[in-house]
Amino acid sequence: MRMATALSQPTTPTTTIYSASKTPPPQNNPNSISSQQELSLLSKLHYCKSVSQLKQIHAFIIKTPRSQTHHIYAKKLIYSLLQLNHFFSPPNDKNLNYAHSLVKQWDKPDVYAYNALIQRMSSTSMQSFHLYQEMLIKGIIPDTYTIPFVLKACSHSMSLWEGQQIHAHCIKMFFTENVYVNNTLMRLYAVCGMLDVVEKLFEQGPVRDLVSWTTLIQAYLKMGFPIDAVSAFFRMRMQKVGLKPDDFTLVAVLNSCANLGMLDLGKWVHAYIDRSHLRADGFIGNALVDMYAKSGSIDQALRVFQAMKLRDVYSYTAMIGEKAHPKVKELYKLLEAMNGTLWTATAHAFTAVVGAGILALPWSVAQLGWILGPFVLVFFAIVTYYIASLLCDCYRTPDPVTGKRNYTYIYAVRELLGPRSELICGILQYSILWGTMIGYTVTTAISIAAVKRSTCFHDKGHNAKCGVSGNLYMLIYGAIEIFLSQCPNLEKVAILSVIAAVTSFAYALIALCLSTAKLSSNHEFKGSLMVAMVGNTEATSERFWQAFQALGNIALAYTYCMLLLEIQDTLKSVPAENKVMKRVSLYVVVGTAFFYISLGCIGYAAFGNDVPGNILSGFYEPFWLVDMANIAVIIHLIGAYQVYAQPVFAINEKWIGSRWPTSSFNKIYTIRFPCSRKGSLHLSMNRLFLRTIFVVITTAVAMMFPFFNAILGLLGSVSFWPLTVYFPISMYIVQAKIKRGSYHWFGLQALGFVCLIVTVVSGIGSVAGMVEFLKKARLFHIEM
Repeated sequence: MRMATALSQPTTPTTTIYSASKTPPPQNNPNSISSQQELSLLSKLHYCKSVSQLKQIHAFIIKTPRSQTHHIYAKKLIYSLLQLNHFFSPPNDKNLNYAHSLVKQWDKPDVYAYNALIQRMSSTSMQSFHLYQEMLIKGIIPDTYTIPFVLKACSHSMSLWEGQQIHAHCIKMFFTENVYVNNTLMRLYAVCGMLDVVEKLFEQGPVRDLVSWTTLIQAYLKMGFPIDAVSAFFRMRMQKVGLKPDDFTLVAVLNSCANLGMLDLGKWVHAYIDRSHLRADGFIGNALVDMYAKSGSIDQALRVFQAMKLRDVYSYTAMIGEKAHPKVKELYKLLEAMNGTLWTATAHAFTAVVGAGILALPWSVAQLGWILGPFVLVFFAIVTYYIASLLCDCYRTPDPVTGKRNYTYIYAVRELLGPRSELICGILQYSILWGTMIGYTVTTAISIAAVKRSTCFHDKGHNAKCGVSGNLYMLIYGAIEIFLSQCPNLEKVAILSVIAAVTSFAYALIALCLSTAKLSSNHEFKGSLMVAMVGNTEATSERFWQAFQALGNIALAYTYCMLLLEIQDTLKSVPAENKVMKRVSLYVVVGTAFFYISLGCIGYAAFGNDVPGNILSGFYEPFWLVDMANIAVIIHLIGAYQVYAQPVFAINEKWIGSRWPTSSFNKIYTIRFPCSRKGSLHLSMNRLFLRTIFVVITTAVAMMFPFFNAILGLLGSVSFWPLTVYFPISMYIVQAKIKRGSYHWFGLQALGFVCLIVTVVSGIGSVAGMVEFLKKARLFHIEM
């Protein structure tokens, strides 16, 4: 054979490694191979079938003295190796390393060699990213084929930081004008959960091809926005270029239909599949079965399943999930009916509204007296319900029933009022979140101190000196929150919502029961008809400041509108969400108003003008029940702190990440837990330092201003008019197209003006109350 003849030629032993870029001068070596043998060698390289044959030829090249054409078959060796089918499938680390070593020995490798290597490594490891760095170091300019391969590797390993560096390089080299590069960038950010960047890349992309649309649809579906995924699908179908969806697009749309329960649209997609002569097997068949099963059409799901020629584990899983047994079907229908209904939304709303602010209601009623106190409680309830009913119609725009969904409060502000209002709303919301964190720190310290004080009084008698310093407890609480702040997505942990619901209702009910028991033992109603204060020695100005604070406290207790749209987003689309949510608002406002009036009035009647700022701090017996209530407050606020803190952390880290995307400060490090395959913790210097500093500052501010009622009053005043009244009224005017100058318009403006006065008055009273407290207190010296 010619191969054997070539390999059997006498050679001069040498260990020199070839250099494809350096062509040695002609040599009159009697042992050199002839031109005919070189052509034979090149032919063997071209038709080589295995890596082992290539290694034999490589060994022969090393032993053969250089010729004028040596660099040609050296280059051909690398290309042949990279093109071998056995080399490409399946990937083999040894072969990959062998190919990499050949490329490194080549003095001037071209971009094709690196592209082929990066392509093979892009689905296995981040080594392709290091190859990309190696290219740049060697001065090899990447092309529009290199970038997608590297970004694919970043997507597989979710390496956002590395991907952002590649993105920056693409911008500098104008690669973002290439549709393939833009699509892989979209895919990277979709995998990493950055939907806003995906949308921006899509809108700014040079061309929107089928891959662009499919990536956008998949991103919406992954992020939990199936209605937007379906909307994007129809937008794609309306394009003049006439894009035809492929398997991946259809599967994404069918999954969206399954999540939304849109059976009619799912049937339309199924008919399109049949018209396009696509096989309903594999991914498409599984998606059809899942869609029909989740939409309640079990018979149709069974027909698709039986018609499938290729079935896998996912096919059977989809069929086993929505089962044909009558009892099981009834159970699934019952469970489905409990998801996103009037009653589940009512439960969510009650849980969101009832919080630690309820403990200040008896004190608030005491500052206003028996005439104004109950009246203000009822007034805020009426205003809250009326504004909530207006806001329910702003969930969808422009039509309140069939329009586009606004998933959150700030989304609705942006959609109806514009980016400027969105910015103001965002600043207010995040300010309130931070203020609430300060209030939670103070409240937790008060509750811990109350537990220790009640235990002391129980052991030593009520005449014992049981003063407690709050500094230590605030520091302990801050340390716990620093630890919890490093846990990712803690605000999304479902168990926290359950704990919050149980503990908040526990301490609220205990406070009501204790107040009722104390009132029964007094055999009289305490309090005054007009504005009443604690004690009889306080200055007149301080009485008014505290009366104004009480307005803010009550306003904070009714904080509901900011959460309304998020709760409305959990409802099914039939019946109409706005109608169901209005009923939810009625039940919630009436229920909480009754509960608030009961606790506020009974607590005031029990204690009279001496009611404490936190109603629980006025009880010492039965000490076990009092301690149970205070411990419930502590448990509730430890988790609730993170629910409010995580959005603040996220916005800061997102801004820093976009401002300095390539900084090592933003690089994410993964810490693997021992004895666990999936357990890991993702940390960055950004998260570690900034979250810690933020919690430290919050704790320090709480230690400087440990004023429970004043802080609650300030939070209530800041949130009441702008977020509870002004923005909802303004959005409703735009949504309902109310004409300026009409009676309806004037009525809404008058309501907003009255609420503005309440906000200004309560804000002034809260600030003045803090100033008065600071005159008597020492910073960082808290006695409870």
